[in-house]
Amino acid sequence: MKRFSPYLLSALLFALAHPMFPSLYLEFLEWVWMVPLLLALRDVTAFGGVIWRSYLTVFIGWALVMSWLLWATAAGGVLLFFVGAFVYTVPMAAFHFLRRSLGWRAALWSLPVIWTACEWLYHQTPGAIGWLSLGLPQSRLWWLIQFVDLTGVWGVTFWIVLFNVLIVDCAQRWRLRIADCGKGQFPNDVALCEDNVSWKSAIRNPQSAIFRRLALIVALMLGLPLGYTAFRWIEHSRAEKNELSILLTQPNVNPWLKTSLETRAAELRRSLTLTNQALRAQPNSFDLIVWPETAIPFVLPQDEQTRMLVGDHVSRWQTPLLSGALNLRSYPDPAERSALLKFQNRDYELFNAAFLFTPRKDIQSSAFRRKKSNSGNHSIEGGAPKPKLQEAATLSAPYHKQKLMPFVEQVPLAEKFPALAGLALDFGVGNNIDPGVESNLFTFTTRTGRTVTVAAAICYEQFFPAHLAGLARQGGEMIALMTNIGWFSQSHGQHQIAAFLQMRAIELRRSVVCAANTGQTTMIDPLGRVTAETPWWSAQTLSGQAQLSSTLSFYVRHPDLFPKFCALLTVGLLALSVATLLLAAWKRRRQLFPISLEPTGARF
Repeated sequence: MKRFSPYLLSALLFALAHPMFPSLYLEFLEWVWMVPLLLALRDVTAFGGVIWRSYLTVFIGWALVMSWLLWATAAGGVLLFFVGAFVYTVPMAAFHFLRRSLGWRAALWSLPVIWTACEWLYHQTPGAIGWLSLGLPQSRLWWLIQFVDLTGVWGVTFWIVLFNVLIVDCAQRWRLRIADCGKGQFPNDVALCEDNVSWKSAIRNPQSAIFRRLALIVALMLGLPLGYTAFRWIEHSRAEKNELSILLTQPNVNPWLKTSLETRAAELRRSLTLTNQALRAQPNSFDLIVWPETAIPFVLPQDEQTRMLVGDHVSRWQTPLLSGALNLRSYPDPAERSALLKFQNRDYELFNAAFLFTPRKDIQSSAFRRKKSNSGNHSIEGGAPKPKLQEAATLSAPYHKQKLMPFVEQVPLAEKFPALAGLALDFGVGNNIDPGVESNLFTFTTRTGRTVTVAAAICYEQFFPAHLAGLARQGGEMIALMTNIGWFSQSHGQHQIAAFLQMRAIELRRSVVCAANTGQTTMIDPLGRVTAETPWWSAQTLSGQAQLSSTLSFYVRHPDLFPKFCALLTVGLLALSVATLLLAAWKRRRQLFPISLEPTGARF
């Protein structure tokens, strides 16, 4: 068991570093989680030994971190454990390859670049799992990670791995310090220590080189990010504040029943009731109302009754409403249908969408006009046909969710190979959601007459910073996330997903408001600080002020520039490693088969 203890310790440190509980901050454990693993691998030279030890370590860690996914799908959860372990073993394989050709120290110092590149490249693949990132667990440490407005989350990944490498380097030097230098028991690629120092004297002497080096590492690794944070905090405090008064609803609907035909109307009425209660308590107080993902569980453009009902309320509220809903695009001509639609025998595309209702000042609500003309009450359940009235609220063009959860909403590559659609997991929502291409933003006028543009994102899209950066570049002054994470019951998964949003706010330098069906509904400022939040699994509303911004951070203007640079460096390192191995093989061949310098030909 002792031989496995370093790997088990690394797995435990890795798991505990993730935000699992609101009041428990153990993110600093990620700064050293790789240390036991790397020190143990120092003595492992076989490629297979490195691979299975690394894989086992990350598999155990991911099983602890992502156990919340088992609440929704046992098969999907177990599959993710294997996928996560594989993704994090790839950089260790590259690390071992460099070690064989360039030596231990060169490979060790290359590891931050390699890991960052591999992590980013994985996120560019179809079906990538968005939360597979070493940087995301640091999201709650907003006071330390302000530099992500330059590098994105990939900079935090680099920082984490570099911190681990520096600690490993100090640990190796420490081991040399307490060893008997006179016996020559050191590897050839590691310099001997300068003098004989026993472990007792090393501990008693705080002025030793090892302690000074360790103190310098901590000072630099924490001091530089904290200095940048101070700069950004001062800049933020001096900037002019343009704020938007927002009301978020959290209806607390059971997601497994939300799409049922029998309950959809009741769930919509719940959101209407919550909003009505909040507006009666604070009339004329809000510039925008935001509802969660598919809070209107109907195909909105085609469902006139639902559209009229919600529009009537928006007209009475005199406040724009941004809500998740469904949208549909029909293909009556079979020739226009994609291969996937034909395989699934569908004549339509179904989108997870967002719409903006804007009240029309010049038209009374249709409910008031019906009452006046005794035309009866409107009901989304149907009934006798009602006279067609002009709608009291304008419905915007939709925003369609573009980043779909792999193997849940859509199977990767199923558009080209439709038979793959059968691999979808049962997650309670089906796998007939199609990816959108429309990146529409939503523009409206506030109570003070200011024109505001808001970008919407839906659920899983929060894990794609480059996609959100594109919305900010298009003019989004704030990000409104609509989500539904009740699939995972009351597990620690909701805390992780809510915490990761803080990273997005800092990257974009935008306020992020999140309307979640079951929680956590939250408001985050451009510094990544949570300014307001609701308890999870409770039906209530949340109100507050969201800061607007039109400035573009370096990351928004140049998304993923840092990991692209790391990818180029990784290619260069691997090319150098291959060249080194080929050169060594050529030298060995010359030693075995020396070339004679005597000229060939007849002798006389």
